[in-house]
Amino acid sequence: MVLPVSTRAIPLQAILEVCEVAITQEELDEVSDLRSANAQLQNAIAVLRRELENAALRTEAAVQAERAATADEISQLRATIGSMRDCLETETYRHDATVQDARATHQGETEQLKATINLLRAELESARNEAAQALASQCAGSARDQEALQNQIKELRLMIEARA
Repeated sequence: MVLPVSTRAIPLQAILEVCEVAITQEELDEVSDLRSANAQLQNAIAVLRRELENAALRTEAAVQAERAATADEISQLRATIGSMRDCLETETYRHDATVQDARATHQGETEQLKATINLLRAELESARNEAAQALASQCAGSARDQEALQNQIKELRLMIEARA
């Protein structure tokens, strides 16, 4: 015969009367001690189960708190990265604009210097031509003067010879 399992303690005497078994007092005391130990163990299990459940709840709460903190930190890092990216893009734009301005200024200065060089080259060529013309004119003038002097010398010789 199978007895139903119950969490309620059934008096041992009632079980024995149903089974019509004769048990000594010593055996009754031993069964009573076992029931008492069983009840204590069940109470200990219940207490440990509650403590385990509470520890699980605390652990879950700690995990949730850490997840929230980590999510917040990730959010802050993403915001920082976005801000830094914006700053970098702004600085890149400013740098590119500065480089472009410097190139434009440099190119303008280069064009101006080239124009000045060409103007000076033209002036130098003109001065050379003028100097060459002046030299040629002086040489021609000197040649005329020399010829005139030589003609005068001839005339003077002829006059001296005619007098002599």
